[in-house]
Amino acid sequence: MVLEGNRRVSACQLLLSPHLTPPGYKIPSIKNKTKNSIQQIDVDIASSRMEAQSSLASKHIDGIKKWSTLSKQKFYANSFDGGKSIDFISDVTGTSKPKIKTGIIEYKLLNYAFNLNVWTEDELIEYLDLQKLKPTPFLRVFTTKSEFFQLTAKDLLKLSSDDITLAPTSDLPKPIFDEAIHLIAKGAFVDESFNTRNTIDDVPGVIDLLSPIYLANNQSSKIDTVEFDDFNANDNFDEKISNECKIAISSSNDNTITSNTTKFEDSSSNNNNAKKSEKHQNPNPSLPTKSVPFKGCNFFENLTWSQVDVQITENHGLILIAQEIVNISKNSAYKRYPISATILMRALLEQTMIYHLRYVSLYDKLLNGNNVSGQ
Repeated sequence: MVLEGNRRVSACQLLLSPHLTPPGYKIPSIKNKTKNSIQQIDVDIASSRMEAQSSLASKHIDGIKKWSTLSKQKFYANSFDGGKSIDFISDVTGTSKPKIKTGIIEYKLLNYAFNLNVWTEDELIEYLDLQKLKPTPFLRVFTTKSEFFQLTAKDLLKLSSDDITLAPTSDLPKPIFDEAIHLIAKGAFVDESFNTRNTIDDVPGVIDLLSPIYLANNQSSKIDTVEFDDFNANDNFDEKISNECKIAISSSNDNTITSNTTKFEDSSSNNNNAKKSEKHQNPNPSLPTKSVPFKGCNFFENLTWSQVDVQITENHGLILIAQEIVNISKNSAYKRYPISATILMRALLEQTMIYHLRYVSLYDKLLNGNNVSGQ
């Protein structure tokens, strides 16, 4: 049995015996000197396929002919699935065991994506040919972190590998996990909508796919969550605010804007803290004054919402807005996009008001046009 050099052996045989050529093909004649040189060829004989593996791997993986990374990974995976241990493959190829294990895991993840029953025949032929594609954009996504969920991509997808087969597994519902892998593969190979500089957040459709899952499981992306106390219509909301900080902005008739930064350590300390007030004269009332630096809270980075029931559909809008405004606060995006931050803040206040009105059973009355101010 010829394990390697099949094409060369076949070519020599056809040159020596032209009558073996299939109809319609013609083999050019060769000189006697060439014929004599290929009458006998040097071969390596192995007693078993296992014994031959070492010679083949040494020649192709680290020898003269360099295989691509994907070809090497395919070799590792095929050997592993054929019953060879990682230790054996390492000895045969001279490659480290961690590199071999990683190669097998990555190759099987690629195969998992390609074997999903979602691809058209044209997509498989044109975009998902293992001999042509560049797997790096696809594989690198799994090493990135989601700023939206504050989770690594692997944690977000609950991705791991089977202890025995090294095949990809996930604790997510299989249809959700399969669709996430499909979206990543589609973006990497078919649409090319992201590259190695992007993260899992940039993969089209992934955020929308996974948001309901994390909301339903009350796993709102490891962002700090806060407890909402039981509210009623007579609650003092100032007492509900985080006692870390509060910024009060007031405007007087002389176009002077006053910024009071107050630490809520004790309500009796308000008079002392009033000395910290700073006034900035605004020569043009149509333009805002320069913002006063505040070293306490960073916009809404400390916003929390653990007592908002994620099982109630009407609360999803509030939770998603809260997540987004915390994200832009933590990475200071609100400084670069002040208009967007303002719109988000308005939406947050509006959704919070609606949440409270629902809680105290006044929202329906408001929608019906009733005056609820005195209730």
